Amino acid sequence: MYRSLSKLALLVPLLAVLAYAGPVRAQQGSVEVTPFGGLYLPTADLATEFNGVAITPEKQKTAFVFGARVAGWVTQAVGIEGSFGYALSDVKTDVSTGSVSSNANVWLADLALLYAFPMQSDVASVFVKVGPTLVGHVGSDTWDGFSGRTDIGGMGGVGVRFQVAPTVGIRVDAEDHIFSAKFKEDATGFESGAKLQNDLMLTAGVSIRAGGSR
Repeated sequence: MYRSLSKLALLVPLLAVLAYAGPVRAQQGSVEVTPFGGLYLPTADLATEFNGVAITPEKQKTAFVFGARVAGWVTQAVGIEGSFGYALSDVKTDVSTGSVSSNANVWLADLALLYAFPMQSDVASVFVKVGPTLVGHVGSDTWDGFSGRTDIGGMGGVGVRFQVAPTVGIRVDAEDHIFSAKFKEDATGFESGAKLQNDLMLTAGVSIRAGGSR
């Protein structure tokens, strides 16, 4: 996981340099659809206490994530995007006999405002995005009998789109989903302590654009 975080740290300055290449923007009135795949990188424990009593920390595991994004560009610089991703993850619990994993996938739904930086190159366009996120934890092995598995938070990210054809591009995104996780056992009413989550996503996909004008 630390190697992936190091790659993210290197990616952000690269995108910043591209942004200052300084005026191709997204095409006004265009719609882009981007299926994607990549890495889901949770950075915090889901739970470390239950009903006020310390428990063995439980953490979502790094996993493959896939999904799709749909972006509509209102102007050449500003767009609105909806996305959905599904991470094929598990929950890991470290016990005295070793790590135990149980089925516990994650889905993430975002609605983001996009801003594309002015560029001088027809090859690449750089954008930032921010908006609300909805994160759900699923998987009967871990979450049967528990509620509070869906949380609302915020998402921020940066990305770059490399033009390979008039309507086709390669898009790379780095996102951070921030929310508070807290779970309740339905049978007893006991709750886990709220834990701040920073779930990173590094994804790439083929972007297909329709419509639009300069």
